[in-house]
Amino acid sequence: MVNSIYETHIMKEELLPFIYHNHIARKSRDSGIGMPNWHDNIELLFCVNGKGKVKCDTKFYDFEVGDLVVVNPDTLHTIISDTEVNYFCLIIDRSFLELNGIPVNSFRFQEFIRDKNICEAFKRIDHSFSLKNENTSFWVNTKIRSEVLNLMVLLCRDYISAKVSSADVKSVSCERVKKVMLYIHDNLSKQITLDEISEHIGISKYHLSREFKDWTGKTIFDSINILKCKEAQEMLINGARVSETAVACGFESLSYFSRTFKKHMGLLPSECLKTTKKG
Repeated sequence: MVNSIYETHIMKEELLPFIYHNHIARKSRDSGIGMPNWHDNIELLFCVNGKGKVKCDTKFYDFEVGDLVVVNPDTLHTIISDTEVNYFCLIIDRSFLELNGIPVNSFRFQEFIRDKNICEAFKRIDHSFSLKNENTSFWVNTKIRSEVLNLMVLLCRDYISAKVSSADVKSVSCERVKKVMLYIHDNLSKQITLDEISEHIGISKYHLSREFKDWTGKTIFDSINILKCKEAQEMLINGARVSETAVACGFESLSYFSRTFKKHMGLLPSECLKTTKKG
C-alpha cells in the first residue's frame, strides 16, 4: 500500500528505538509539493547538501546545509526542492524519550534551528550510526543512545518554544484535512468524488477544497490521482498488468489511467513495466 499520509513506525531493534537514514528529495511534479504525512513520533531532519524547503503544517522553512528542522508529533510535513536536497532523517520513538524523562507530548520544539552546537551533535550521531556498520561491540549501541540523548538535551535546554496543555488540540481545519487524506487512502480503488468526501467530512465542498489546498498545496482532485498513481506504480513494480492495475486503482478507463500516470509519475505505465524488467 502507499506509504504516506499517516506513518506507523516499526523500530527494528529494542535497544535502538530509532529510524535513521539518508534521503534525497528531488524536484517533484505538481508544483513541487509532495504529499504530506504525519506520525506520533518526533522527527529530526538535518540538511547535508543542496537546498530545499520543509513544510510543517502551513509554515515553510528554508532548508540548507547545517539546518535542522524538528517535526513535532502530529505535524503535517513534507520536503520539497527546486533541484534536490540531501538530508539525514532521525525518527525517535516517543516511549524512548518518555523513559528518559523527556515528555515530548507536553511541549513543542522550535521547528527551524541553525545552531553550530546542534550541527556538531547531529554529526556525532551520524558517526555513531556509521560505527554500527563496522563494529558489533555492545558499546556501539550505548554510544548511539547517548548521542541521541545529548542532542535531545540541547533541544530541551534551548529550543522548547511552547508548553502544550491537555486542552490544546490541533486546529479543526488541520484535523479535517487529515480525515480527507485518510478517506482518500482508504478508498483508492473507488472513483472518489468531491461531493462524497464533503458529505463524509460534513462541510461544504467549496470550503473543504480551499482548506485542503491551504494545508497541502494541492487540490483534492490532484491528491486523489497522485495517491492512485503511487499505488499503481507499486502494483506495476510487483508484476501486475497495466489493465488490471487501472481497474484496481479505480481509474475509469485505460487511456485516462495512462494520461494521469504520465502526468504525475513522468512516464507511461507500460514504461514503468519495462524499466522494472530491465532492472
